[in-house]
Amino acid sequence: MAASSESSDLQLLDRVATRLAMAEDHQLEDLLRSLLCPILAKIPSGAAARTKVLEVLSHINKRVRGSSSIKLPVKELLHMFQLDANNPPAVLTLALMYVDMGFGRLSLEEREALIPSLLIDIGKRPAPQQERMLENFVEVLEALAKEKRTSIMGEHDVGGECTLSAGDTRAILSYLLDTLLWLGPSGMLLYVVF
Repeated sequence: MAASSESSDLQLLDRVATRLAMAEDHQLEDLLRSLLCPILAKIPSGAAARTKVLEVLSHINKRVRGSSSIKLPVKELLHMFQLDANNPPAVLTLALMYVDMGFGRLSLEEREALIPSLLIDIGKRPAPQQERMLENFVEVLEALAKEKRTSIMGEHDVGGECTLSAGDTRAILSYLLDTLLWLGPSGMLLYVVF
């Protein structure tokens, strides 16, 4: 049964690889929106399927890095990262890598709306994952400072409240204390890591 399942996963991944290879750049974004998370979810399927997944991801990386206009499904990737914490570490690491890759491609409003997803349960994450997510948070703060905005999410309904645990608050404050923030003479947010 497991061999049959892995064989069907390989066939599915072959079809996905073909669709991605044949897609024009303007079509790739839509394909990634529907296929990237399911591709990542196939990593634990078996050795052969994992090898095929890595080949497909390598192709995606080349295409996405070659065109900064292609947006990645960051919201869905964050959902996979945050809510599916039972995923193997490789899946979580790759999901976070694609969040990092896609975060800067979003508009400021889209990034601002994702702040709760970046911060919730951050205190439960390993330090390297916390740092990567908090770097994205500071990037949003910098962009808001450039626009002379004084509040985060003040004008936008982001779909609910962002309730942080004591551990989340400690992790955020620790990072921000290690990262000295201030507005420089040009009005640009500067940060220095000690």
